[in-house]
Amino acid sequence: MYKSILIIDDEEQQAKNLKEALSKSLPDCKFEIASSEEEIESKINHYFFLIAIVDLRMDGRQTDGIGIIQEINERNPIAKVIAVSAYSSEYAEALKKLIDGRNIFRFSSKSSFSTWLPELEEIIKDCFLQFEDNHYIGQRALLSYYNDAKNETDTFKKGQSFEYFISTLFSNMGYSRIRMRVKDRSSNEVDLIVRNETTDLFLNKFGKYFLVECKNKPNEAVGKNDFIVFYNKLRNASSMSELGILCTSGYIARTTYLEAMRESQGEKKVIFLSNPEIVRMITSDNIREEFKNILDEQVKDN
Repeated sequence: MYKSILIIDDEEQQAKNLKEALSKSLPDCKFEIASSEEEIESKINHYFFLIAIVDLRMDGRQTDGIGIIQEINERNPIAKVIAVSAYSSEYAEALKKLIDGRNIFRFSSKSSFSTWLPELEEIIKDCFLQFEDNHYIGQRALLSYYNDAKNETDTFKKGQSFEYFISTLFSNMGYSRIRMRVKDRSSNEVDLIVRNETTDLFLNKFGKYFLVECKNKPNEAVGKNDFIVFYNKLRNASSMSELGILCTSGYIARTTYLEAMRESQGEKKVIFLSNPEIVRMITSDNIREEFKNILDEQVKDN
């Protein structure tokens, strides 16, 4: 398992010190930090992590650690949160609600570094032990693939690894014939073509093939032009495909949604799988049913 941990603390130096210390004691973990409001927002939205260590006190900020934890729960429901503070009494009531609602894995009271660090290390180890539980075995491979793809820095490997991940995601839905980097008669290259053969009567209505475009842009929006290019590929597929799936590790720009709504009256339909939808599918008990739920929602919205 790729053990990715995000440290959120408004004191940048404290976050750096904690990252440095934990990196030495837990060398199999990868740590990222976020301190400014902009950085925290960006990392929560676009960086994939399994554990978040969140300092509750955020002096002079629009939101405190409680608000940040609620955002994490909404945007990355897989992640387990370790709340930390030297001022636990200030947050006692809010903490009780979050712990009772299972929004927080554990609370750790800050003390002297030499005493606090070993305690925090044990909490992190306990946290990963839960991910190792049998319930997560099926999700673990997908989590690892997705995590590696989003955080890949090599330009060539970045696109390829995300395509492999999306291919694996569809394999988990029961699709066994998936081709990569296919050129159609117009020499348009499609990232993935999925042969739509399952026992699912609902999905089998969407033509013989799904066309899939993959954009590994965790920190960027998929723009209107990306949609237009892909939609034209779908049009060129004739009657062989009625459904296109535009996948991104980041998010979809508002102008892209508006363009999709303009084209929604045609026979062809494009579904968006951005970071929130992908996380929903990974964490669901039934990936195919969750995919169908997303289809229902986006058809209804358009």
